[in-house]
Amino acid sequence: AQAAQAAAAAQAAQAAALARKPVVRTAIVSAVLPMGTHADWMSAAGIATSDFGFVNYIIDHESGWGVQKWNYSGSGAYGIGQAMPASKMAPYGSDYMTNPITQLKWANAYAIGKFGSWASAYSHWVAVHSW
Repeated sequence: AQAAQAAAAAQAAQAAALARKPVVRTAIVSAVLPMGTHADWMSAAGIATSDFGFVNYIIDHESGWGVQKWNYSGSGAYGIGQAMPASKMAPYGSDYMTNPITQLKWANAYAIGKFGSWASAYSHWVAVHSW
């Protein structure tokens, strides 16, 4: 009887733990990338040519230019610039989940809005390894 009670209690505890566990949903999104180089994408996003080196460094380290890079390091961040949550990029285009130019538009606004410039964003990234 004690063994049955212990088993029932363990099962109830496991069920309670599962009930508290967050549900993780994943989506499969297909992307057709625009033609051109990363520099072409940056230009199309309105990023100044003089900032290309800073942008390339940050993006290469954040996502390796992975347009659909999800949950990098378990953070839940998404896309080229690792926006968290991904929906932060929505104001820059409804195709924010698949379009690197849309993602770069968000990253450009983020870098300038938060750090004042891509150069300052780069300096911050080098110092703390994130932005």
